[in-house]
Amino acid sequence: MIELKQVTKKCGQATVLKNITLSIEEPGIYCLLGRNGTGETTLLKSIAGYQNITTGTIQVDGKTITTSTLDTGVSFL
Repeated sequence: MIELKQVTKKCGQATVLKNITLSIEEPGIYCLLGRNGTGETTLLKSIAGYQNITTGTIQVDGKTITTSTLDTGVSFL
C-alpha cells in the first residue's frame, strides 16, 4: 500500500507539489499522467526515497519514506 498525506514539495520559491493526498491499496501497475513540468517525476522520486518532501508524509506498507530509508520497497526507472 502506498499512502501520501498532504505531500508538498518546494524548490526555492516554486511549489512543485501542493497538498497531494493519495492512497493506492491494491497491487498492480498504475499510470501517472500530467503535462510536462507538473511534478510527476518529483512525486515518483519522493515515493522511491530519492528526494525528501517539504511537508506531509509518504508511507509504503506502513513504513515512512525519506531519503534515509534504505529499503523503500519501491523501484524507480
